Amino acid sequence: MRFTSWNIGTLTSKSIELVQTLHRCKVNIACIQEIKWLEANAREIDGYKLRYSGRKGARNGVGILVDKQLR
Repeated sequence: MRFTSWNIGTLTSKSIELVQTLHRCKVNIACIQEIKWLEANAREIDGYKLRYSGRKGARNGVGILVDKQLR
């Protein structure tokens, strides 16, 4: 099982690139910081489940990506 933590800067337009890197490095769980997306939500991105949380007016936001084997 592989874990990683990544300060992504912003996830806008980088989500596919991020997931491709996670697949290539065989990462099961990735914690990401500074995604800059508002509210709390979840979405599916190419086999990974992304759960994230951010607030209006805040620069930061956090998320966690979990592969489909561990969901």
